Amino acid sequence: LGQREQQRGLQERALKVQEQHYGKDHVQVAHTLADLGNAYGALGQPEQQKKMQERALKIQEQHFGSDHAEEVRTLAGLGSAFGALGQYEQQKEML
Repeated sequence: LGQREQQRGLQERALKVQEQHYGKDHVQVAHTLADLGNAYGALGQPEQQKKMQERALKIQEQHFGSDHAEEVRTLAGLGSAFGALGQYEQQKEML
């Protein structure tokens, strides 16, 4: 857990810096949110993973529209979170 906790901490730190520099709805912020969501997933915190992935997806959809290639990684992370939460219908929708 040590390295994963460290990764999560670094991602949270990066997110704060990016939000201050770019604003909360910037594409770069979405990338970091998705990475942070994956870090939460690796730590066994799927609810936090879902929250970060949903926020990232919302930003990506604002910038690119829906069904854009930029969203693939975020959708996969969101699907993983739904699966870990036992929300299998929602997980299937992400595929």
